[in-house]
Amino acid sequence: MKISALVLSLAAGAAASLVSQASAQYSTNFDSYSQGSIVGQDNWIQPVAGSNDWEARAFNDGAHFNVCQNPDGGTQTAVATAYLSAATFARSQHPVADHRAGEQA
Repeated sequence: MKISALVLSLAAGAAASLVSQASAQYSTNFDSYSQGSIVGQDNWIQPVAGSNDWEARAFNDGAHFNVCQNPDGGTQTAVATAYLSAATFARSQHPVADHRAGEQA
């Protein structure tokens, strides 16, 4: 079965329009965070009660997670684990501004 150039062009155009709608991004420097839970710092929230929080921890901290440091990065990172039970996931959420609508998503 042949697919016409028009159908391919329409599909590519539709895909490109969706990419522009999914452009919200967030970036932070975890070095400015206090070590421990990131919930409550820089607008982070806990979206699901009973979940484990993500934490700001130093790289190469054997007492917690012992994550290798990115040579181009800072001294801390965000880490999480499901240490209470296999069914308890770590979740933390940060609102991201939707600049198209002027609201937070």
